[in-house]
Order: sequence, then C-alpha cells, then structure tokens
Amino acid sequence: MTQRRAHLINRTLVSTCALVLVLLNPLRGWTQEGPAQEIFLPKGEKGPVVVVISGQSGPPNYRGYATQVAGLGYYTVLIDGKDILTRAQDGSQNLRAVINKAQASSNGSPGKVMVIGFSQGGGGVLAHAVRMPELITAAVAYYPAVSWSRNIPELASRIKMPLLVLAAGQDRYNNCCLIETIR
Repeated sequence: MTQRRAHLINRTLVSTCALVLVLLNPLRGWTQEGPAQEIFLPKGEKGPVVVVISGQSGPPNYRGYATQVAGLGYYTVLIDGKDILTRAQDGSQNLRAVINKAQASSNGSPGKVMVIGFSQGGGGVLAHAVRMPELITAAVAYYPAVSWSRNIPELASRIKMPLLVLAAGQDRYNNCCLIETIR
C-alpha cells in the first residue's frame, strides 16, 4: 500500500468516525447554540428545514423517524422535548435558537420551517411553536401532552398557523395525552 493511499484511507476513517459520533452520540443538554441537536442531512445537498421534537423518552426513540424525514429531502433537526416543554428553561427561546441555527446551515433552505412534536414535544408545539408564525409555516402534534394547560380554549386561541393534531380516542397510556383533554 502506498503512503498516499494509506493517508486517504486514514482520512476517510477519521471523517466517517466523526460523522458517526455527531449523528449517533450528540452532546446532551444545553450548548452555546441552544439545546443539543441531532442533524439528519437531506437526500441531496439542501432541503427545507423540519424540526422534530421528541417525547419524554428522549431523542433516541425518534432517530428512525428523523431519518425517514431526511430521506424525503428535508434538513431534519431532532431535539429533546424536555428542552422545549419544561418549567426549568425557556422553551420558546430554546426552540427559536434551534430554528435560527438550522436556517443558518448550508444544508437547510432559507425560509420558514416545519415543526413536528411527539407527546411532550407535541405539547411543546402547542405551547410555543404555534405562536411563531414568523418562523414556522405549519406544525404537527402527535399525541400532545396538554396536562400543563389549565385553559385549552385559550391555548387554541394562540394558534397562528396550520396545525395538525393526531391523537387516538382509545389511548390511555399514563393518562398523558388523552383526546378528551384536547377536545
């Protein structure tokens, strides 16, 4: 093996390992740029931005979903729902930081983003994302946690964009995201 070829192989291995570390083992918690984020590159060079907000179980359970969204051509950012729907931090500020960073990426298309939240992340969509029509074009909330809201009609009045809420009438898991609460 030539020295040049060995150098290229070594450089490729280092680059691959770095990419794997970024995608599979992101830093957890707050960084200077906002909450920890996992990036899933779009099919192609650039794509519209989609922010996926995990449920309480955290980002690892939503990586497959984020991968599928990226496979459709979207620059996908996966974040922890605990960083958005929480009393300890400013979820609205955290979501704005994630969106601003994604919009500045060379892989994300400029313009408004789409936000998809699951359970706790869906609650974050209802608490914060629906009030950001200047940044977000539309949102989806899967089984959104709404037990934090004392006034659902007031919550509904804050919605300033197209919103799709998906919940099951028979789901009773931990009484978290009951359809009766949303109705």
